[in-house]
Amino acid sequence: MFGHLLETLGQFGKWNYLVLAALVIVEGPVATLIGAGLAAVGILKPLAVFIVASISNMLSDFLWYYLGRLGGQKRLRYILRKVGAQEEMVNVFMAKMHQHVWKVLFTAKITLSFSIPALVSAGIMGISWRKVLMALLPAEILWTGSLVVAGYYFGQFIQRFEQGVRVIGIVGGITFAILMVHYVRRHLGNPEEEI
Repeated sequence: MFGHLLETLGQFGKWNYLVLAALVIVEGPVATLIGAGLAAVGILKPLAVFIVASISNMLSDFLWYYLGRLGGQKRLRYILRKVGAQEEMVNVFMAKMHQHVWKVLFTAKITLSFSIPALVSAGIMGISWRKVLMALLPAEILWTGSLVVAGYYFGQFIQRFEQGVRVIGIVGGITFAILMVHYVRRHLGNPEEEI
């Protein structure tokens, strides 16, 4: 069944990259690992998986950033007043975000923690998209690169493991057959001797 699935995916050719791009936008890390695994078996190319996954991840990140830009600071201040947040704390948060934007976005992206709130916050704060790009680009290279390498080598490991299981099955089958022949000869071969 797995071989049939791989054969079917191999027939899609370059369309696989478009499907990978859509999947990465929806669920980046898992889709990137799957794409790298497909590269390990020869359906996709590892460099192309890296490029498609990186661009798709960046597109997804900038969608969150622009969602924050749409909301803006006025809406944020209005909502925070409604929930009882102090104006001074909001100002401190905004100042710290502007001051440490590179560290916040890089860390959030590379650790996969709070990346969406960090990106939305950067958009709300009106931080330049260039500053956001400068923080996300190195993090994206490290993050997606490590996912592609891990998925690629894991895919190769699974392929070798599958071949190893086949060899073990063949050796086990031959061993079982030899033992059965030996058993049959010993216990069923001469019925007169047992009487």
